[in-house]
Amino acid sequence: MMEKGRQSINLFDFLTAAEIANAKAGVKADLTAKIQSALNAGVGKRLVINAGKFGLSYVGWGTNGMALDVPSNIVIEFEPGAWFESMAHNATIYQMLRVWDRSNVTIIRPNMDGRKDLNAAVAGEFGMAIDIRGGNNVHVVKPVTRNCWGDGVYIGLSAFTGSPENITIDHHFADGCRRQGMSITAGVNVHVRNPVWQNIAGTAPAAGLDIEPDDNSAELRGIRIYNPKTKNCTTGIQIQLNRMTGATPKEVDIKITGHLDEGSVVGYAVNGADTSLGVNKLSGKIVSNEPVYIRNGASAFLSSEYDALGPRIVVERPTVIDCNRNALASPKYAAPFTVLRDTGSLKTYAIGGVEIIEPTVIMRTGSVPRLFSFQDVVNGAAAVRDCHFIDPVKLEGLTDVRGNFQGSGSTSDRYRVWAYAIAGSGTLDFNFSGPVSAPNTAIVLTLDTATYIAGAPDVIIRVPFGASCQVATQAGGNFVGQVAGKKYQALNAAGSYLRLRPLGAGVFLVIEMVGQWTVV
Repeated sequence: MMEKGRQSINLFDFLTAAEIANAKAGVKADLTAKIQSALNAGVGKRLVINAGKFGLSYVGWGTNGMALDVPSNIVIEFEPGAWFESMAHNATIYQMLRVWDRSNVTIIRPNMDGRKDLNAAVAGEFGMAIDIRGGNNVHVVKPVTRNCWGDGVYIGLSAFTGSPENITIDHHFADGCRRQGMSITAGVNVHVRNPVWQNIAGTAPAAGLDIEPDDNSAELRGIRIYNPKTKNCTTGIQIQLNRMTGATPKEVDIKITGHLDEGSVVGYAVNGADTSLGVNKLSGKIVSNEPVYIRNGASAFLSSEYDALGPRIVVERPTVIDCNRNALASPKYAAPFTVLRDTGSLKTYAIGGVEIIEPTVIMRTGSVPRLFSFQDVVNGAAAVRDCHFIDPVKLEGLTDVRGNFQGSGSTSDRYRVWAYAIAGSGTLDFNFSGPVSAPNTAIVLTLDTATYIAGAPDVIIRVPFGASCQVATQAGGNFVGQVAGKKYQALNAAGSYLRLRPLGAGVFLVIEMVGQWTVV
């Protein structure tokens, strides 16, 4: 991977014979200053970090500081068996490798251990292995970052050069970090390929990957995450946009392909945008394509307090296997897919802007209380907008396939795998979202006026047997073209199907009618 024409120098060239012997023997000593001298001499060259163990210490402002400052125009290559490890320290903020406002930097196989167990500090969360801020054209290949006080890799905004551009991280492995495997707080054309982020815990948000801008000056464009694997984190991948909105309009462009999460509390979360009812423009799209979520403690996907006017959230062909292993009872946190504003929130903007497209949900152990839950507990149906649950592909092992859908949007069932077998007469409200299948006994289904606001999902009623099924509106409602109080009835008509569109105020329009329905 050496660039043609680059002179190669070795770290050992800057060490004494005794220091080399100790490094080779795995005896850790503080070699920060000498490694920095090698980095300074490596400008325009290829610096080889020879096999051995090298200690780093942190200097700077009180308990905060950096270890090594990486210059521009350098290739740094770690030999197999070379690694940097923190000395005992008391640093709440540090950067083992600081890459601030630099360009044309390549770092190959860096192997770093932050030794959080040697940190005497009890607070803080910003101890990073590789810290990239601003600059451009930085490529990190196969980094290993363990036990950091903060993040394995941090990519963010610089006060001098703004959002970093053209950053590539290949095959990152992060294990046991305290805050994040990786953070991206700003970036343009940031590509992360085949990372593994696991066992992240210690301080919030404890995510494998956290994409979370600090303010309105940040850019998030051309963010591409390929085949990430997250395991045993609080959240596998989290996107948090609550601080990005402001006076300058921003377009967000994030795509995650092939995410596999196993055992995190939540597999994937997109939270917290507030456009101040459209005053602050935050547009774009956040796409997760073909993710797989296995044995999550709660929901596989969660969108909490997320502005419906924010960048559109699209989850394409997700597979969920055995979520809710914590056996939570509330659909708000235990359904495989959740859009939520919960009790105690003071926000009033509408939440939503979410598409779940062609999901597969398989429950071989445990259970979920609902297939999905789209709900604003504080502000009601009018504050849940533009949510869509589209064409589930496979539903296996679920005891209850109803959705909770409070608000506007759509559902569909192109593959005909989704229907809740209702037991008897009753009122259909947002707790019965999705197709309803009538039993082989006579029933009356009454449509709740308050639930079915204008723009709410169509009501789908299937009658697979021949028993009578009547569909009525509550008092004051009606079907378009019929007088108030009239009902639609399928009698001795197995295979009948009725699709109704809520128009608000208890009024419903017949969109599809299959079989022998009469007005009674």
